Amino acid sequence: TETYAFPFGKGKKWAGNAGRLEDLLIGGWSISSATNFSSGLPFTPSLNDCSPSSDTGPCRPNKVGGVKSGTRSGDPRVGGYWFQNTGGVSLSTAGQTAGPWGQPLLDSFGNVGRDTFRGPKLFNMDATVFKDLAITEKVKAQLQFQFYNAFNHLNLDLPNATVDSTSGGAITAKAYGTQMRSLTFGARIMF
Repeated sequence: TETYAFPFGKGKKWAGNAGRLEDLLIGGWSISSATNFSSGLPFTPSLNDCSPSSDTGPCRPNKVGGVKSGTRSGDPRVGGYWFQNTGGVSLSTAGQTAGPWGQPLLDSFGNVGRDTFRGPKLFNMDATVFKDLAITEKVKAQLQFQFYNAFNHLNLDLPNATVDSTSGGAITAKAYGTQMRSLTFGARIMF
């Protein structure tokens, strides 16, 4: 978080000899912002039915093709948006494959490693504009204009990681702790 005070108004670099009315309009302005650029969170693809490989450990599929290639949905709420799924074909038999995914053979692990996939990136910028006012020598006021998610960027949550369901790869929620643009206004008096 950084705060920048604009160099305008009484005692500042520009308009330093401003009168009271001019200083009221152009002096005492500051801006502060906090920006977050983050890579996507890791996740592990899984299977809808793990019974063929349940005795060999984690329920992980085999990746047998390119999961970002082929036809994918353009709508985050529809399966196949983040990665290509099996098109609704259930991988319930050992060694079965559909699209870029497969059920591992008996007595073997799936070849997809833990946390090897990444979800959507996160971008957020919050900004605050301050206006300081001198009412008397001892009494001061401050106006605050706060912008949360100033660019109104939608930050998506992790996708449905089940590769062999029709909703596999769909994203149905915002990332935890994020919000759409929100504006607040406030004032405080200091004495």
